[in-house]
Amino acid sequence: MFVESMFMSCSASMRQSPLSAGTQRSMSAPESCGARPPLVGWLAMVPPVAIIRMVFMLHGPFPKRFASIIPQPGCGKKAFDGCAKECYNSAGSTKRTRRIAMRILVYSFRDFDEKEAFDQLCAQAGMEYVTCPDYPSVQNAALAKGCDAVSIIVCDMNEALLTALAAQGVRYICTRSIGTEHVDMAAARRLGLRVASAAYSPDSVANYAIMLMLMACRRFPYVLERARLQDFSLRGKRGRELSSMTVGVIGLGRIGRTVLRHLSGFGCRLLGYDPMPAPAAQGLCEQVDLETIYRECDVISLHCPATKDNHHMIDGEALLAMKPGVILVNTARGGLIDTMALIDALESGQVGAAALDVIENEYGLYYINHTGEAMNNRELALLSSFPNVIVAPHTAFYTDVSIRDMARCTVEACQAFTRGETYAFEVK
Repeated sequence: MFVESMFMSCSASMRQSPLSAGTQRSMSAPESCGARPPLVGWLAMVPPVAIIRMVFMLHGPFPKRFASIIPQPGCGKKAFDGCAKECYNSAGSTKRTRRIAMRILVYSFRDFDEKEAFDQLCAQAGMEYVTCPDYPSVQNAALAKGCDAVSIIVCDMNEALLTALAAQGVRYICTRSIGTEHVDMAAARRLGLRVASAAYSPDSVANYAIMLMLMACRRFPYVLERARLQDFSLRGKRGRELSSMTVGVIGLGRIGRTVLRHLSGFGCRLLGYDPMPAPAAQGLCEQVDLETIYRECDVISLHCPATKDNHHMIDGEALLAMKPGVILVNTARGGLIDTMALIDALESGQVGAAALDVIENEYGLYYINHTGEAMNNRELALLSSFPNVIVAPHTAFYTDVSIRDMARCTVEACQAFTRGETYAFEVK
């Protein structure tokens, strides 16, 4: 009865509303697309919201969960947009929760390997992301306007750049790397920016470091190069056996410990050093001081973060203290080694070989195709000229598992920051 009276009331109301002579027409008059039944013509003049309400009235009381997304009287567009942000969890709970829309700008984005992970993870988290293939700079900081966070790789995040991003409304900086020495943390704190790093598979770097050790021990790059020229002779190609060597690992974090764990199968004597107590490395190696590492190790592998305190920790003095003919492996950060001192030690024979996945002054160098360009990096040119030096383009991290881990850490950090929570890999 209530619905019938409403229909009658609405019909009477419409009959009493005069139309101008230029627009008045009979509801039953044929239109260009054919005759319109009276009820359909009447429905065409009823606001859609009213129709929805009347449909639900036929089935009993109007469900409260739908009321929140139907504009109430006087609810303008802005208010309706706010209502639309109300949602329900996947279990169908009637408890109302608010999803906070977040937007992330992903700099140095690679669609050929990162897109799938970011698409899936952001969709699951209810986030939006936009991309830029270039490194962040003051010139392209305006692209971050309207974004809550930016995701970066290793690049120079100086005060001027952080200031430019903060001016666009950015609140969070998420680096898709374990190290954070490239971010000016003092400036970030002054600007109120929260910074997070990533934690990706330690196996990726550990496996790569051991591969470099083996390549250096067996002089594999030189052997392969000569073989391509059909030089199959043996002179100058004799290698050394890793299993008979003493290997020292500097830095006993997740990656350093993984290297030790994997090397245990080779039968090497294993020494380790860390400036901080490392109980987790107990049983993996003999923990000694740095001088012992230098004096006794045939192979030294670096796995420590770059800080102001350890910049150029491998300098001329340290190189002279090492065992003659030592093999030096660096998959951590280029700034740990004084490059010119290393070049001197290679020329003198004090260092027998070097395998470097990272070098000094690599910002703006790696992850870009520079074919045919004159490179503005003399240290790189000199290192590449040695037959007993391997220079890789900072790819130790680069595996399918690690790429997804980096995207996941970006999304998880943003979720935690948005909720006002702490994050395990936040940089203070």
